[in-house]
Amino acid sequence: MRLFQQTVRKNCSKFSRFLDYVDRNSSQKFKPADIQEIVRFHSGQYCEDLQNALNFFGNQTHELDKKFSGLNHFTSELLKLLENQIRAIDALSDELKKRNKLLQQDAKVLCRYVSLFFRVKTQLNLIIS
Repeated sequence: MRLFQQTVRKNCSKFSRFLDYVDRNSSQKFKPADIQEIVRFHSGQYCEDLQNALNFFGNQTHELDKKFSGLNHFTSELLKLLENQIRAIDALSDELKKRNKLLQQDAKVLCRYVSLFFRVKTQLNLIIS
């Protein structure tokens, strides 16, 4: 799960960098459909919502680990509680995967307007960090 969290964080960073680049270099000619998408990216807290969901997911998995890691004996009540919490975390994980996929698709929209050099530079920075 930690690898997944790192991947989502890197995708958020990449998206934010691409959006900043597009904002700084807005003299380009945009496709009309892309303009609507880019405006949507600016509305609200696009990446912040995903980061908050990711932090919540991390807290939930940490709490689950903390609660059940030291136990050697599980009663039926504890097993039901564990099962319910695992289901909740699985649902959260599925939601994060969907959001991450949408983020990747949205980054592709921005990628059309980002120079090759900047894309390579961004990817290298993400690999190094």
